[in-house]
Amino acid sequence: MNGKNGAGYYLVGALNPRHPVNIEYHARIIAQKHIQRELIGVSTRTIRDAYEDTTDVFNLLDEAEKGLFAITQTTSVAPTRAWAVSAARC
Repeated sequence: MNGKNGAGYYLVGALNPRHPVNIEYHARIIAQKHIQRELIGVSTRTIRDAYEDTTDVFNLLDEAEKGLFAITQTTSVAPTRAWAVSAARC
């Protein structure tokens, strides 16, 4: 089998770290780790502020919600795919 549908295509991909199959996989891992770090940051601030007796819980809830919403607005899988495709062409 020849071409992009053959078993040879994927065998070469498994052996070549710069192959598009592997690049997209690794780009996705990097994107996931970035999102995890952002979530940890928001969660850490929320937990720290939750222990403060002077913190208004309703403001705290609003800030936690804003933090999570900001993560969803600034992260997307589409740039990861675009980066993987352009990197594969190099």
